[in-house]
Amino acid sequence: MRFMKMTKILTVFVLCAMLAGMILPGAVAAAGTILWTEEFDTEDPNNWLWEGSKFFVEDGVLKGWDEAKVHQSNFPTATGGTKKFKESAFKIDCIAYDDGGSDPDKHSMGLWWADYFDPDGTDNPTSWLVYKPMYCFETHTVYIEMEFAGKEGEAYKPAELGDDSVVFSAEVPASLAVDIGGDWFSLGMRVNAGVISVFYCDQKIVDFPAYRGALTGTERPSPVILLNGGCYCGFDNLVVATPDYNLFNESADAQQSSG
Repeated sequence: MRFMKMTKILTVFVLCAMLAGMILPGAVAAAGTILWTEEFDTEDPNNWLWEGSKFFVEDGVLKGWDEAKVHQSNFPTATGGTKKFKESAFKIDCIAYDDGGSDPDKHSMGLWWADYFDPDGTDNPTSWLVYKPMYCFETHTVYIEMEFAGKEGEAYKPAELGDDSVVFSAEVPASLAVDIGGDWFSLGMRVNAGVISVFYCDQKIVDFPAYRGALTGTERPSPVILLNGGCYCGFDNLVVATPDYNLFNESADAQQSSG
């Protein structure tokens, strides 16, 4: 198992180094705090909600067939959940072993994080905006899919979106594109100062202006949810950190300019 872990980590590192280089001029000194790391060595009920989840742990990897759609961190107060976060940075290693025999519109993997808010000043979130950074294997694109929930949440939805929910999309560099059955890659996001920054293999894809501006991620914490769109997939090496932690190997200038 340890050999498999090291092989996978090296694969992701080499892929990212193609863009970033082995040494980054002006690299940021260690700062910030790591809040949670998860290597999926066991099915830990303190960290994840397993009831109803179709994901499973095998060989130190969280795996799921095409019917496994979502896997949620343990966030409910009733279960003693603590895996919920406000402004933070998130990074996960991903792989699609196979298409799982399914034929969705697009095979994809990604993350889910919600900006909950309480317009009535209650302790029960009635509205939220969900940001879902995803990678599509067919189009080699990273895109942000949104959910505008609740009356106040729906009010933030741009009229020009219509029935669409994708608010951003961009192709990744051809040298870093991964297909189904290909290598491991990393996907991440940082929520900070009213900006949703999305990363693919440590390359920043976009600084997306959050719909609620500087209030984003400041009121209520959100669970981390892993998303699978029709793949036989694997997730590993989740890291959650404070926004000022240099999780994506950015230069000092790049990190400061985005938050």
